[in-house]
Amino acid sequence: MKNAVKKKSVLLAASTFYAIAAAIVAIMLILFGKDISGAIAVSLESCLTVIIPSLYAFMVLSCFVTETGLYRTLGKPFSFVARHFFKLTPNVFSILLLSMFAGYPTGAKMITDLFDKGELSIEDAEDMYLCCYSGGPAFACGAIGISLFGSTEIGLVIFLSSVAANLLLAAFLGRKREKPCKTLSNNVRIEITADSFTAAISSAAKALFSVCTAVVAFSVVIALIDKLGAFAALSSLFGESSEETSKIIRSVLEITNVSRLPFGCYRAIPAIAAVFSFGGVCVLIQIVAVSGGRIDMKRFLPCRAVCAVLSAAICKGVMHLPHFQRQALAVNKLFDENISLGIRQISPIPTIFLLIMTILVLTKKNNSI
Repeated sequence: MKNAVKKKSVLLAASTFYAIAAAIVAIMLILFGKDISGAIAVSLESCLTVIIPSLYAFMVLSCFVTETGLYRTLGKPFSFVARHFFKLTPNVFSILLLSMFAGYPTGAKMITDLFDKGELSIEDAEDMYLCCYSGGPAFACGAIGISLFGSTEIGLVIFLSSVAANLLLAAFLGRKREKPCKTLSNNVRIEITADSFTAAISSAAKALFSVCTAVVAFSVVIALIDKLGAFAALSSLFGESSEETSKIIRSVLEITNVSRLPFGCYRAIPAIAAVFSFGGVCVLIQIVAVSGGRIDMKRFLPCRAVCAVLSAAICKGVMHLPHFQRQALAVNKLFDENISLGIRQISPIPTIFLLIMTILVLTKKNNSI
């Protein structure tokens, strides 16, 4: 009887807490409506000018590879490395490699698809969720390298630092696994049809829609946190670099904020590499949703934190090379504010046309069914 009363009291207290929290958030949404509208507008612009252009092609490609079974052949050249260094089958190792290029949620989606097909055990799936995680070269080179530094090379260094950290983590996790048996069968079934291509477009469009809606929703959370003064309080601890620090803190919550850092912030490159490897809280929520709740966050968060530190260390080491030291001087001398703004001006119109064409393809497919 006492346990039932205690349980009822706990439920009542929790319900009261959630009701009060919801009421406070609702009041803040009304009081700060203008700021929140502005944050949503900025996040929508990021979706049209950063996220969709950098992820769309790789998302379609990765979906097409898994839909047709091409991933089974892509891993064959890496069979020896996969078996001996990572303790993975070539099929799974190909997913690991593809996930590095496809963007944050795509790796988790590919792992989930393989698990649902019965081609991956739950233990291996849990391990692969930890390291099949990267922002992709298009985002690193375009939204970071060119937008912030006018340099594709810097974006590539940030991307490769994340890849190196993921591969080190994958090799470490492979220590506990048995070496997979060498498969001699060449009977690999690959089905490349028009339907598989449109199915890949459909799957990529749904995934991108989920990503963009998460980014927009999270922009509201960030706006509310900003109005509470949390970012100003944290960034004030860092003196002169308060603007950079504030933007990096925002990027830890939502990764696309990294593209709004001050142009030419060369000293922040290792921190950017760390944030890029970690992905941000918004991305973590997307990954959990895509995986159907299969990710163990008690393992995921420490592993991603370690990868973030490794990425920052690798990136910092590379940036100390003479070539990049000279490039840092070039960034500081040659790129003024007007040039940086010119680099950042990306029209959303091509993305809008891309979305219209995608809708037309999917509508035609549905009408033909």
